[in-house]
Amino acid sequence: MSRRVDSRDVLDPNAVTRVEIEAEVIGRYRPTGPNAWDEWELTSEDDGERITVEPGAQIQLEPLGADPEIRFRLRQRRAVLRLRWLPTDDDRTQLATGEWGVKESEQATILEKMFGLGPKDDPRDDMLEYFVTTKVGPHSSDRGTGMAVMLVKKLRGEG
Repeated sequence: MSRRVDSRDVLDPNAVTRVEIEAEVIGRYRPTGPNAWDEWELTSEDDGERITVEPGAQIQLEPLGADPEIRFRLRQRRAVLRLRWLPTDDDRTQLATGEWGVKESEQATILEKMFGLGPKDDPRDDMLEYFVTTKVGPHSSDRGTGMAVMLVKKLRGEG
């Protein structure tokens, strides 16, 4: 099954992997034409290949769906992979005990800053918190100080 998607909706990184992550490919976005603005086509995969996502990869975490799976997107060559995180036995153990080395207040801060999520109101939030606090870090799209900011600082006498 496939569907067409606007090019602006395919990949907008919001996290960077900090450790190796095992994942299964559940879909692929491919461009339908040669231009950056051409639509992309999402094709679902039932029995996707397992891959290892290396540390430092820019990913886009998807919102939680009806199931408790963590899904994210990753650019690979001229496609964008849609992936499902495959927790290891250690991950499952830490999730079951609720002890993964980050204070609850820090988890809430990380989730709010990275994804605009408020207090936990869904049991699936534990898995998301675990993933966000142990596997990924915030993505920085800081491109430096723009000219307008520099001018305002200069005029205010701050720079």
